[in-house]
Amino acid sequence: MIAQTLLFGMKRFGETHSVCRGKGGKLGHKYMMHKGVELLRQQARDAEGPEAAGALQPHSIVMIGDRFDTDIKGGVSYEKVGGKQLKTCLVESGTHRHWYQKFYPEAPADFFASSVGALVPEDYRTRAPLDGLSGRTRECR
Repeated sequence: MIAQTLLFGMKRFGETHSVCRGKGGKLGHKYMMHKGVELLRQQARDAEGPEAAGALQPHSIVMIGDRFDTDIKGGVSYEKVGGKQLKTCLVESGTHRHWYQKFYPEAPADFFASSVGALVPEDYRTRAPLDGLSGRTRECR
C-alpha cells in the first residue's frame, strides 16, 4: 500500500515504470544534488563575489544526513554530474547508525557524528532561554 501511494505521487517515466528523483533516486544527482551545489555557489557569489563561487568545489562541501540510502547516497551521486563526489557525514541522531554501512556499500560515508550539534565548533555554540521569560538558559548542542 505504501509503495502504491509513493508511485501515485511520482511522475511517470513511461508506461511501465516510474523514476525516483529524490536524493538517493536514480536521477537525484541531477534534480537535487547538482541544483543544491549550484545554489551554494550562487550564495557564495552573491555574498563574496565570483572568486568565492569559483573556489567552492565539491571536495569542500559536506552532505550531512541520517540515512545511507538517501542522504549519503545523494552526496556520492554528485560525482555523476560534478566529476567528484561530495564529502559525506552520517549523523546517528536519526535513522541509521555507522555500523549499517556494511548494508550500503554503494553509499560510503566519509565521516560519522553523533548529531548535527556535535559538528558545531564549541566557539559557535550559543545559549538559549529555557522558557523565553525567566532568563534561565541551556547550552544548545
